[in-house]
Amino acid sequence: MFLRMLSFIMYFQMNLFIYQLIFFILIYIQSTHNYPNGAPSGACPTMVPGHGVNSQQCSTKYIIQSDKSQYYTNDTILSKYH
Repeated sequence: MFLRMLSFIMYFQMNLFIYQLIFFILIYIQSTHNYPNGAPSGACPTMVPGHGVNSQQCSTKYIIQSDKSQYYTNDTILSKYH
């Protein structure tokens, strides 16, 4: 009798865990939309993604400096991070 009750409790707890796991996965899954041929052509000239949200103004915590303003294939680039 005790073993039967113990097995029922373990079965119930495992099922409860699985249901909770599925529930949380479904909550955190968000639908996404993409374009089969890449970003819309209007996004490239402006370099603005077009998500409909304005950018936030903030100060940067880091500065990245490079020794070149143009890069070519097989170039060596010296970068400094402050």
